[in-house]
Amino acid sequence: METKLATIICSDVIGYSSLMQKDEIGTLKNLDACRAVIDPLIDSSKGRLFNTGGDSVLIEFASAVDAVRFGIEMQASMKKLNNGMRWRIGMHMGEVWIYGTNLMGDAVNLAARTESLADYGGVTMTDTVYRLVSGKMKDCEFISRGIQEFKNVSPMEIWSVVLPDIEPNPHLNKKPKQENKTEYTKNHQDLIKTVMNDQAARNKTLNDAQSLRRDGKLGPAARVLMWRITKQDKNAIDELVNLGTKNLIPKELVPYAAAIFSEFCRKVDCNRLLIIADLMQQWGYNSTALEFVKIAAKVDDKAQQRYALMIFNDPTSSSSEINLVLEDLKELAMRKNVDAMIKLGEYYNTVNDKKNAFRWFYAARAQHDSRGQTSIEQLNKTISKTEFQNYKTDADALVDQIKFIDDNRMR
Repeated sequence: METKLATIICSDVIGYSSLMQKDEIGTLKNLDACRAVIDPLIDSSKGRLFNTGGDSVLIEFASAVDAVRFGIEMQASMKKLNNGMRWRIGMHMGEVWIYGTNLMGDAVNLAARTESLADYGGVTMTDTVYRLVSGKMKDCEFISRGIQEFKNVSPMEIWSVVLPDIEPNPHLNKKPKQENKTEYTKNHQDLIKTVMNDQAARNKTLNDAQSLRRDGKLGPAARVLMWRITKQDKNAIDELVNLGTKNLIPKELVPYAAAIFSEFCRKVDCNRLLIIADLMQQWGYNSTALEFVKIAAKVDDKAQQRYALMIFNDPTSSSSEINLVLEDLKELAMRKNVDAMIKLGEYYNTVNDKKNAFRWFYAARAQHDSRGQTSIEQLNKTISKTEFQNYKTDADALVDQIKFIDDNRMR
């Protein structure tokens, strides 16, 4: 796949799920009215809408200045429309993968995470975007929102455009949480350098580490293994993971081990990635664990489902993050992956979207999965006969579509 640099905007409606629960038809009507304004504005601002789901939109711009100008104009247009919907806008600039008409990669994910911290009715950007535009947009005032935590990357400063009548995002932190400092701060590289320059471990072999472990010298054994991992010794990775899962790495060495795994073990096979992710969660390095599962999810369906579950269960996940995961799960489900169908049904059931929950549970039942049958029975207790008939019509169409795709794939 090809890559390119782009400024990515993620935007969604504040409290969309609550609005849908209160008045589904009215909310969809208001959303259509917003999109009738937003979509033409994207085109006139030299942007391209490359993905959407529910209330969220993902837009690319070749120019960071164009992206910020669009964000400001979009918020002004939404304020003028005044139909009860408030949007938040987040953006980041970086390298993206071109996947058909879609764009993927860390730049898209970081834009989505910036959106989750954006002011309500405001425009927020990473420091990368701010540095590109601040000297070129003298007519705009920018304000620092402080150093913020992000999953998978080091904490960074984010900036907002000063706009009237915005509501500060309540999830903004003034500084990173103390417990995550060992995971991603300027000390990360210091931890790496300490291991690489460990004279007591330098040039020791894997056999030396194993002998130290058998003699009960767990600290020195772990130090040798960490040094060997910096030299791309895969067997040392397995040995250190084994020590970690058995809680045999001394507590004072855990930050060093976590840094070594994070720095040197991103290109191991899928099974190792998931085992390391388990270990990171055990140690409390949850964002690193998520990153390892995300890497594994690119090549493994079960890892993709686990990644989806982690995003769904994280209360700080933005609508854009969730929608990206939903799209991946739907792609799996359309390939007759029953676990993905169940995950989709459970998610939609959680957000009280009974129609979509019914569709995916029904699709799982069509694959003779007992979980789908049980879930349908429970859901039927909460819907009317008319709703059942309407939902079943849509569900039958989904089942036919899955069968059609499968039949064509088998030819």
